[in-house]
Amino acid sequence: MDRAAFCCGEPELDAFFRDHALDHHVGHKARVTVGLYDGELVGFYWLIAQSFPLNKVSAEAEQQFAHLGATPCVYLGMLGTQQGRQGNGIGKTLMLHAMRQTLSIAERLGVYALTLEAINERRARQYEQWGFAYCVEGALDMYIALPTMRKAGLTPLA
Repeated sequence: MDRAAFCCGEPELDAFFRDHALDHHVGHKARVTVGLYDGELVGFYWLIAQSFPLNKVSAEAEQQFAHLGATPCVYLGMLGTQQGRQGNGIGKTLMLHAMRQTLSIAERLGVYALTLEAINERRARQYEQWGFAYCVEGALDMYIALPTMRKAGLTPLA
């Protein structure tokens, strides 16, 4: 897999994937998942465990996890699709995989939501269409609670 050739058009994401993704994955700093199509790299995302401040997710989370002082979440750090493949549903497929991976993680430990920070307002609107809600009005931090994923018919990965 040629990580050096990956380009999604967002310099920060491209640099991470080319220069740091392997080290993060091997060092268990993040779990990096790649998307392949006919052996060609078409996209990636990474996940980590996260403790989110109680008052930054939802009133439900604040009530449910008050005893912990934080909301346990899975954080989607980055998601990128190869520039020539954008607009073909690859990003959405990767997002659905990340959601299903989050549901799988929730089978083994306490998790309230999948969280992310949208790279810009346009992406935030797209994530909102996919069921994400804003953590704080006016910010790009977003979350999708597990019940919302399940209600959409998503199931854990096998």
